[in-house]
Amino acid sequence: MEGPHAPAGALGGLVGWLVNTLASAVLGLVVGAVVAVVVGLTLHRRGDRTAGGTAAH
Repeated sequence: MEGPHAPAGALGGLVGWLVNTLASAVLGLVVGAVVAVVVGLTLHRRGDRTAGGTAAH
């Protein structure tokens, strides 16, 4: 017999995996959004310089 805590151990492993996976997903979305904003601003500024500052907004 494994005792009364065996099912809780398996469930605890599943909950730990879910929390880790969700935290990784949220962190990935935040980092991705920051990268997208930085790239967008960089390309926007570069477009203004190459067009002589007359790029359409």
